[in-house]
Amino acid sequence: GAFEMVELDFGIPTPIIDPPPVLGDGRLVLIVPVVPLQAGSGYVVRLRGEALVTDLTGQELPRNVSADLGSFIVSVDGPATPRVLATWPSEGTINQGETTEITVVFDRPMDENTIDLSSWLVTVDGQEPPFNPAPVPHTIIGGPVPVPLTQAWRWRSLDGEGEAVSLGRDADVLLTLSPSGAEIADGVGEVLAES
Repeated sequence: GAFEMVELDFGIPTPIIDPPPVLGDGRLVLIVPVVPLQAGSGYVVRLRGEALVTDLTGQELPRNVSADLGSFIVSVDGPATPRVLATWPSEGTINQGETTEITVVFDRPMDENTIDLSSWLVTVDGQEPPFNPAPVPHTIIGGPVPVPLTQAWRWRSLDGEGEAVSLGRDADVLLTLSPSGAEIADGVGEVLAES
């Protein structure tokens, strides 16, 4: 694969899902370890030397780009409550596609039974969209059984045929997560604050 995750102190590679999940209309790549990371350890995510990475139009990432994409340390005492790590489109963005996918990545797997149209509220110009399917977890396909990745969720306005439906030109789209009375929770019942 194009990416690798390496533990910093001993240089031990950490297995990741390969190829990595791509969400948000192809604009968000998730580097997901397949084993638990060690609390207190540091990790670096990098491009492999032979990696050929292209954007959505097929343009290659320049070869002079640093191989190290980012590093982090796993907290010994992680946050008790779930957090949103990333969204696509990002908050406050404008001029997105009329049929764009909304993607939310949480800092941990979430309880699938708590994510539905009550806890994931999409409005377009203040109204519920006419075609408003429930959000779904990203699914990893590559083995004998598809596996839901319940820390990454996606939503797109789809009609009864499964075709993307326009949200309208110059529309103001708002996503509210975990409103009071319809909270999103993780697997042990910790609740995401409304966002």
